[in-house]
Amino acid sequence: MAAKRKIDKKASKVQDLSIEEDLSRLSDINKQLKRKIFDLYTIFEISVHLNSMLNSDQLLDGMLLTCIGQMGVGGAALMLASDTPDENSKTSKMPADFNLKLACTKGIGFKGKDLAFYPNRRLYHLFQSTKRPLYIEEVAKSLEMKKEEVLKLELLEAKLIIPMILKGQIRGVLTLTEKISDTPFYDADLEFLSILVNQLTVAVENARLYRSEKESAERLAQAQKQLMESEKMAALGTLSASIAHEINNPLGIIKNYLLLLEQELNPEGESAANFKIIKDEINRINTIVAQLLDFYRPRKEKIEQIDIQKMVVDIVNVIGRPFEKSGVKFKIDNLNKTNNVKGSLEQLRQVLINIIVNAKESMPNGGIIDISSSSRNGHVYLSISDNGTGIDQQIMNRIFEPFFTTKENSKGTGLGLSVSYSIVQRHGGAIEVLNNHSGGATFTVKLPFNNGGTGNNGRRKKK
Repeated sequence: MAAKRKIDKKASKVQDLSIEEDLSRLSDINKQLKRKIFDLYTIFEISVHLNSMLNSDQLLDGMLLTCIGQMGVGGAALMLASDTPDENSKTSKMPADFNLKLACTKGIGFKGKDLAFYPNRRLYHLFQSTKRPLYIEEVAKSLEMKKEEVLKLELLEAKLIIPMILKGQIRGVLTLTEKISDTPFYDADLEFLSILVNQLTVAVENARLYRSEKESAERLAQAQKQLMESEKMAALGTLSASIAHEINNPLGIIKNYLLLLEQELNPEGESAANFKIIKDEINRINTIVAQLLDFYRPRKEKIEQIDIQKMVVDIVNVIGRPFEKSGVKFKIDNLNKTNNVKGSLEQLRQVLINIIVNAKESMPNGGIIDISSSSRNGHVYLSISDNGTGIDQQIMNRIFEPFFTTKENSKGTGLGLSVSYSIVQRHGGAIEVLNNHSGGATFTVKLPFNNGGTGNNGRRKKK
């Protein structure tokens, strides 16, 4: 009996131990489930927040700060694909020109932006096949002889590299430094990162699509605006030409009879002064008619290569002295010497002079006219800025309309800026105007580097 009691007691202890082990194992499983639920909830909250951020810079900053905070690392960097592979391309093939460009960094010593990463075919396929975080040692091994790419990762202090994959395509790579606590990355960390990065990739793609749609909408709106302006200017031009032709005939007769009357007048008499006023006003009408005809039917001009810097300097040298007497000074030290365009020198001089004269008239007490140029996307941007009174926002969209003027009676025809607008359009460019925050306004003339002028009134030849 005693032996049996010992056996039963021993069996009971074994059973109790087994129950304790089961309870401990269930407790661990429960903790893991709670951790996963918490992680998933955290990722959900992060995703909701980041997906609401459509500004790319804010989104990328938010992503890196989130990863740093959640993983307890010292820093992070994000590289994005500069060219998105075709949606129909096979994921087993690596695009020939595939590369990743540094988009954002946080908490690392390298602060530059001009860093491109070129994964080889082996690493590209490793990213796509594993779809998990990789340690720097694994990536370095896959890069084989591409030591320069390993050095780039070392510049980013990368310890862990996580590919960002969407629809089977690599959209980017996230790199993390060592943990601040010097502890390793556990399996739970890697699992959390994989899920988090998947959500972050979707957020980046959403922001990219939003930016693309926004840019397309802006381009469409700009094109519609230009079309409306072109149609309006064409209609006004046709009407102006008709009026100009009708005025020209009686105007020519009046001028001929004035010449006859001038011969009979006493140059010292009172009638001579009145006659001069009439003659000046007739000449003014003649100038307006000439501008109207130029507006609709521009004169045939010589098309040549134009040195923007030389053109600006020449104009300022001619008009600079009388402007200085009015307290207006020029600043032209920001001109780019390489900004040359094709076009009519006489017409483009007219554009620049019209804008400069308007700038002067907006500064009755004197001021500075700053002329500068820059180039980007195949265009030259010539900016004429003043510190005058600026332009009332209510009339901003009307300043290029023919006959629209804010000048007092007899001081302006309202054709200067209209003719300038028409000339720049014929050169394949555009004029924009904005008020400066510090006062005054800036006119920007945009012209293509190679307009391909034809000598046919600035219009392109039909093919």
